[in-house]
Amino acid sequence: MQKKIHNIRYVNLFLMFSFVFCLVVCLEKEKPAFSNWFTSLLVLGSEKPHEPNQDSEGNRGPTETNATQVYSFSPEILFENSNFEITGKNLLSLSEVDLFGENAKKMITFLESSNTKITAHVSLCPTTSFEIPIQDPKIGRVNQKVTCLGTFSYSRRSYTLDTNIAVTNMMPLDSNPSLLSLRQLGEIQFHIEPSLPEGLQFNSENGNVSGIPIGTTNNEFQVLTVTASLKEKPHIKIDSQLKMIVLTPDERINRTCHPISATSTCNGPSPHVCSNVSKCFLSQFACLTDSKCGI
Repeated sequence: MQKKIHNIRYVNLFLMFSFVFCLVVCLEKEKPAFSNWFTSLLVLGSEKPHEPNQDSEGNRGPTETNATQVYSFSPEILFENSNFEITGKNLLSLSEVDLFGENAKKMITFLESSNTKITAHVSLCPTTSFEIPIQDPKIGRVNQKVTCLGTFSYSRRSYTLDTNIAVTNMMPLDSNPSLLSLRQLGEIQFHIEPSLPEGLQFNSENGNVSGIPIGTTNNEFQVLTVTASLKEKPHIKIDSQLKMIVLTPDERINRTCHPISATSTCNGPSPHVCSNVSKCFLSQFACLTDSKCGI
């Protein structure tokens, strides 16, 4: 039995050596073809099937070719009631809220949109600056800060001044968002037109009005435009309307509204008159809002 097992082993070894010998001979004859076939087999075995983009948790994400990217936003400084442009890739699906947040619905409107450019209109500036994610080719994704400038205001909407009495507290509101944003861009200066009534001075450094008025505004409210601009770039500017009237003692009396008794010609709920006009008003409010009456 032991001898039979040894014989079988010898036969197997002989067959194996014979197979190797034949394989070597065949390879010598057809080496190029076999080499190409064997190389191809190795390449196929080493290739991995293409997988879509996945995040760290294995979830499939958008491919780079379908991703939305913003390349530029212009101009860098926005003004209320003006247009601006955004360029990029795959922009057509974006909305105002996607780029600027929920509050953008009241401030920004997209006028024209395509995959590469958006033209939009800003009607109202936010209380803070815009931030736009820009894909910079050199440093990658960055948030570009965009300043938006609107109007500023004074401490009161209108001022009633008296001749020979000093003016107090006629100054711009420093807390105004647009004025704050303008100051962050550089040193600013103020300008007013037309000229102030005689006796009043205008401070171009802070926009304050001071002095003791001597001349009047001829019994009418005068509207002046105050402009705040950058000293280095005066074309970057914002405006405010300043309304004032300067009265003599007699002009003040003549503008004063006072009640009267109801009559057949003036039968209102609260009839009032003032000396500057010959008609009566049906209420005190109607008298105060007349251009010749009220102070």
